[in-house]
Amino acid sequence: MIIIGGTIEFATDNEEMLFNQLRQMIADSQAETGCLAYEFSRDLSAPNILHLYEVWESAEALKIHGESAHMTAFKEKAFPSFVDTDIKRYDAELSV
Repeated sequence: MIIIGGTIEFATDNEEMLFNQLRQMIADSQAETGCLAYEFSRDLSAPNILHLYEVWESAEALKIHGESAHMTAFKEKAFPSFVDTDIKRYDAELSV
């Protein structure tokens, strides 16, 4: 299992467009095979900070996600609003 987590600082000048892109990215990603979780949330203390949380069944599922058409579109439309990112990848095992 792969967990992706981190923060994204964004410019607030085109917030409506960015949040529309985030909502679409969440829906498209959650529909992908191998996606167990995919969420953005706004920081309550710093409103121009987003928290990203993703869980993927495998590295292969994450690779396919990274090459998807919706990821390409998201990079083109949303990434210009990102000021700074701190995102990390973690390999994890599910323990019961």
